[in-house]
Formats: sequence, structure tokens, C-alpha cells
Amino acid sequence: MNRTSRVATSLCVLSLLAACRIGDVWPFGSSASTTPFPVKQAISGFLSDGLDRSLSASGTIARGNESVKFSGQVNYSVKRAVPATFGGTPALMVADTFGGTFSVSGQPIEVGTTGVIYLNAGHDLIGDSAAGRYCVADAPGVIPAAVTAGQSGTLASYTCYTSNQRASRAGTRTDNWFASAGPRSGTLKFRVVSVSTDDTGETIGTASKTYLIRGDGSLSISEIQIVATQQGITTRLTAN
Repeated sequence: MNRTSRVATSLCVLSLLAACRIGDVWPFGSSASTTPFPVKQAISGFLSDGLDRSLSASGTIARGNESVKFSGQVNYSVKRAVPATFGGTPALMVADTFGGTFSVSGQPIEVGTTGVIYLNAGHDLIGDSAAGRYCVADAPGVIPAAVTAGQSGTLASYTCYTSNQRASRAGTRTDNWFASAGPRSGTLKFRVVSVSTDDTGETIGTASKTYLIRGDGSLSISEIQIVATQQGITTRLTAN
């Protein structure tokens, strides 16, 4: 496989994983605080009202001893929740997009994909879909109401399929959360991290989203990180 093919393949995988919300853990190094932050209020608010953020991104694509760097601008957008059905039951549907243009070895390459998050009436996570993976929560993923720095927990575990017919399994995903003190007084970093596997149980990629939450319940995206491996090619991206 030549370099151009490897770059195109890896960035395609990268955009797919971003939409599928696959994740990894990057440890926090912050001191703990006893101040509770309204995490569910903040996340429910942005899932209901939408969010749009432009981020600067950079990373590497590697295979064996070969490695190339890339950089560019990406846009992460979450649309307002709209009524829908999921598994035959009423639900809320939230579309999110991740994409942009990267410069790789001097070549501009565009990537982009759209995923869908499904919520129940209580804004618990019940499933999502993107790029050939349709994931169903084993139990509703309850977003914690109030969180202090230093706390952590499991958000949801999913069984994934190749389509909404749920005939063929495509693996699993587990979402965990970690909280740390924010960069300024009165803020909290809330990071959602996940691990996804294919139908053989092999990990196929990792990523994380970090939200910056304020005491009044407002929220912004602080950082997105992705690590994806396919056909021996590993892509690493950080956007903030």
C-alpha cells in the first residue's frame, strides 16, 4: 500500500471512529474538589439545544517504522434533539457530525461523517449509530446528576450490530466517565471515554471527548482525542 492510500484509509477510519464515539483513557493530573457540578443538566442541555465547535487538530498516521504527520481544522456539530423511534419505542434523536480538511504530506484530504445518538424521555443514553455500527445500550446509560472532581464511573455498555435489524453482531462498546478539576475556578472537566471491539472481541479503536462544565450548567467541548487501528495502520488525533 502506498503512502497516499495509507493516508486516505486512515483518515476514513478516523472519521468513522469519531462518529461512532469510540474512546480511550488519558489520565487526569488535577487536584480534587468537593464542589458538585450539574453534569446531567449541562449534557442534557447541549443534546437538546445543539452545539457547534471548530477545533484545531493534529496527529500522526503510522505503520511499522513509517509515520506521517497531519494537521487541520475540524468542526464538531451536534444538532437539536428531535422526536424519533428506537427499537420500536419513542425516543429522541440527536445527529452529530465530525469533519474537516487535513493537510497530510502537503496533500489536502477531506473527511467527515454523521452519527446519531438516541435518548429516552429522561435523556438517558439508549443507543447510537454511525458508519455501519448500530449500538444498543444493555441498560439505559444514566448521566450522573452531580459530579465532583476525582469521581469516575461507567456511563453505558453497548452491544453493536451491523444494522438496525440486529441480525449480525459487530462487537461491543463501553463508555466510562472521569471528572477532574477544570483549568479555572468554577469549572469541571468531564471526560467520556470508551473502548470498542469488533465481533471477535479485538479492540478496533479508542477516543475520548472532554467537556468543560461550569457551575451554572453551561458546557463547551474542550478536547477530542482518537486512536484508531485498521489493517496495521494506526491514526492518532488530538483536536482542541
